Parts: sequence; C-alpha cells; structure tokens
Amino acid sequence: MCDVLVALSDATKNGSIVFGKHSDRPVGECQVLNFSPAGRNTQIDFSYLKLSIGREHLAAMGCRPYWCWGYESGINEVV
Repeated sequence: MCDVLVALSDATKNGSIVFGKHSDRPVGECQVLNFSPAGRNTQIDFSYLKLSIGREHLAAMGCRPYWCWGYESGINEVV
C-alpha cells in the first residue's frame, strides 16, 4: 500500500510545506524526484521523451521509480 502526505503551511509549526511519500518498493530502489519550474517554452526531459511546453505553465514536482517513465505521484503549483 502506498501513501502520500502533504501538510500545508497553515498546518505546520514553522509555516513549511511538507511532502512525504511511502511506496511499497524494494529496499534500495531509487525514487527519482523531478521538478519543472513555472515558465514559458520549457522543455521537460523524461526517460524516453522530450516534451516542449509552448505556453505559460505552473511549476510541478513528481517522483517515480528510476526505471519507470511516468510519475507515481506529484504536485503542481497553486496560484
């Protein structure tokens, strides 16, 4: 069973945002954390694909096993 936890700034003592993930994966399997900043005309490099975003977009972060193409979980910027 996999779990994701997010505590927003109003729920933490020092105003931090906390993101946690538990995954039922083998011990020692690397989880890659990717971050794509907000912007325009950004290129995102995936394992087997390079994606160009030709318009304004929000920042996003996600994680995946090192051998996996897509994110298992992720979050995006809130405006």
